[in-house]
Amino acid sequence: MKDDILKILKDSLFFTGAGFSKPAGCLLSSEMLKDLEQRSNDESQNSIFSKSERKAIKFILSCLDYQARFRSLESNGKYIYYPNIEEFAQLLRRIKNRENLLPYPVTGNWSDKILTIEQEYNNEKNNNPEVNIYTSIENKIKENCYTEWLKYKNNLEYLISFKDLLKKNDCFKIDIFTLNNDIVLEDFFNDENAVYTGFVSNKWVGFDRTNINTDTFNASRINYYKLHGSMDWLRLSDGTIMKQKNSEDLSDDIDIKPLLIFGHGTKIYTIDPFFSLLEQFKRALREKKFFIVI
Repeated sequence: MKDDILKILKDSLFFTGAGFSKPAGCLLSSEMLKDLEQRSNDESQNSIFSKSERKAIKFILSCLDYQARFRSLESNGKYIYYPNIEEFAQLLRRIKNRENLLPYPVTGNWSDKILTIEQEYNNEKNNNPEVNIYTSIENKIKENCYTEWLKYKNNLEYLISFKDLLKKNDCFKIDIFTLNNDIVLEDFFNDENAVYTGFVSNKWVGFDRTNINTDTFNASRINYYKLHGSMDWLRLSDGTIMKQKNSEDLSDDIDIKPLLIFGHGTKIYTIDPFFSLLEQFKRALREKKFFIVI
């Protein structure tokens, strides 16, 4: 019986989404949007958003409510749609790049409102004149809000049974593919160095075994493929992908931090590490016999 279970696990692909990290206290996408709405009403000195940025956020939120309501009515009451943080990010970029896109109601008929908010942003003394309002909002969401949204607030006891499974069966690896950007799993197994995410000495080398130190790869028990990047990843100006440890020493060389796919419609990047991770996913889909989705 035990051998049968081990064979099934070896032939299994685990695929996780936001629900996997929900028990740890990480927010779901809709909860992130709700928190952003609350932040748009925060007029205190501690607010990370300026007055004009808060106006822009409220404007985009109202557009999303309109869109969700319209989609719900279009379904003739069969479905009720609710906006989420990914849709917010997509609309934020659409407004930012509206000159290169076909006009939508928010970028056409309401353009006067957009221009007014942009002008207010440019007139505010504390804002960076070299960064437009939409880039500023996106950067603050990724660097400040996202870090808080994905910080685990509860203990991780729900993963203990998973750890026990690996301890009792030390002759195989588990392949886990995830859409999550948090580091819940890595932190839980931190003391055991059990999770391999494609980094050796905090530098990306991927999952191609010809590029991996054998001892480092063999020491891990979990191959953890983070298809949409991670909160602790960053890209340097020369294209090198690093983990965020001691990133303060690299501050002048950092190009993107954190490195993750956020609010992109297709969710597909043709650059590494995302492209090679997707190739690994396609390979696993062909080779594995069982698929466990959480």
